[in-house]
Amino acid sequence: MKKEVISMNVKLMFLWMRWIS
Repeated sequence: MKKEVISMNVKLMFLWMRWIS
């Protein structure tokens, strides 16, 4: 996995968590 992909995944996860909350 590339660092860029991981960074994007983290951002998506963060947005997802905020959306669920």
